[in-house]
Amino acid sequence: MGDPRSDRGSALVLVPAAVLVLVVLGAFAVDRAAVVAEQRTLVSIAQAAAADAASVSVDQQALHATGALRYDLESIDAAIHRAVEADAPDATVRWSVQGRVISVWISQPARLVFGPALDRSSPLTITAHATAVLAVRAP
Repeated sequence: MGDPRSDRGSALVLVPAAVLVLVVLGAFAVDRAAVVAEQRTLVSIAQAAAADAASVSVDQQALHATGALRYDLESIDAAIHRAVEADAPDATVRWSVQGRVISVWISQPARLVFGPALDRSSPLTITAHATAVLAVRAP
């Protein structure tokens, strides 16, 4: 066994390494929280866009004249883009209508807090999906 006084500075070497590890883990935690918060926001935007599209989707003249359910695709597109562009102007939007279901998908790059400093080579993309079911009462 060596002299205990010779081990005096060994803990001092480990402290900066431990602090660096904690800072990097904290950075990952902050970025993950930012991604989750951003995805929740995108889901809310997608839900609002789907609901707006459902509210303007039916061609009212055709419904009242013939009772047939016809969609006004231009109105759907305008309503979805209006809802998305207000809160997520750099997002990519897709939508579809199948039967009485309107589906909206929104994607956008994640805005990371510490990711650029940690050299994230591939950007993260956040995607949200929402649907609205059209319920039409008989005239």
